Order: sequence, then C-alpha cells, then structure tokens
Amino acid sequence: MDLPDTIVQGEECLLQITVFNYLPERQEVVISVQHSDDIHQTIPTATVVQPNEGHSTFVRLTPNITGDVNITVRAKAGDFFTTVAYDSLQKTLRVRPNGVHMTENQQHLIHVHPTSSNYNKSVSLAKPNNIVPGTERLIHLKITGYQNELRNKHSDGSFSAFGNSDRSGSTWLTAFVMKCFGLARSMIMIDDNIIKEGINWLLDKQKTDGSFDEPGRVIHTNMQQR
Repeated sequence: MDLPDTIVQGEECLLQITVFNYLPERQEVVISVQHSDDIHQTIPTATVVQPNEGHSTFVRLTPNITGDVNITVRAKAGDFFTTVAYDSLQKTLRVRPNGVHMTENQQHLIHVHPTSSNYNKSVSLAKPNNIVPGTERLIHLKITGYQNELRNKHSDGSFSAFGNSDRSGSTWLTAFVMKCFGLARSMIMIDDNIIKEGINWLLDKQKTDGSFDEPGRVIHTNMQQR
C-alpha cells in the first residue's frame, strides 16, 4: 500500500494497492478499503493477478476530518465459498486542516505605575470571519492537554498515571510523555526544564547493561503495544 504521509483536508488521495500472487495459478482477488474517517464505508474492488506477478489497483479517498486517519486494506483470493489466501495491512494518513497560517499583531500601551508591581488589562481578540472551522477547539485541546499532563508530574521530574498519588514515577510513561512533549514543541510552548528533568530522571534509572529500571506502573498497558 502506497500513500502520502500527509494531505490537506478535502484533498483527494490516490491510494495505490499492489497485490502479489506467489501461487502457481492465476487468482481473482477482492480488495476492500476501509478508513477511520467513516468506518461504515467500505470501498470494494476486484482484480486478477497472474502467477508470480504483481498487480496494482488505485483507489481514490477524500478524508473529511483532520488528524490521523487509519486506512485498512484487505485482500482475499478465491471465490465466494473458498478463500485461497488472505492478507490485510493498515497504515496511517495524517490530514492537516486546510487554509493558510496567518499572523496578526496588535499594539497596546502599558502604563506602569511606580508604586504598583502588578498590571492587568483585558484584550479582546476578534476571530477572523474566514477562520477554518474547529481551529479554536484544536488550540484549546493542545494547550489544555499539556496542562492536564503536568498534573501527573512528580517533583523529581518523572510522570505516572496518578501523579503524586503514586509512590513513584513510571520509566515507560515518563519516556512516552517526553516523546509527546518533544513532538508538541512545534505547536505549543513547552517548558524546556520539564523535558530536561524527565530525561535526567530516566538516565538515573538506566542500568549498566543499557536497560531501565521500572519503579512505577503502567495502567493502560495496551499503549505499550502500539
């Protein structure tokens, strides 16, 4: 399955599916494509593959959501009653919002009083009329997700599922959070000291053979299987 890493919302994606026949006879292959944008929609197609050859089929997709879209391709060789061979493959397509990134600046005059150390002023920010739908929600989720994760931080820089309620931070979870924070730095402001503290804590847990001690626990172990 060949597809681009990233497309823009509403953009048509041409998905190339190549089926190889390693059997001595020609095979009629039924291919189905399903994506998480609409799990109830399945795109079927059929092809004939000669012995020891490969055949490519092209399917057009137009995701309507933003974020990661899981695309699953299933191929079945045989007829309605008999399955000679079967295979499936899943890949992730990242869909970016449409539109262009624009920056707007405002100037405000701050009056600093010599006897006061605090200054408060409310600033009204008008939303552009042609803003991409859902932009405000995405920004809110990015910032609040980062702030919520900080609640699970220990004073030693580690992270666990319930923060200070746990006796110790988790090596695996701390490494996972450091990875997520590193990826999020291109989108929101991440405190570099938090990443440094987490990495230093991980280094302290590393053994001489290169492995890491796990003093904590991972609640959602299914995350480790991804």
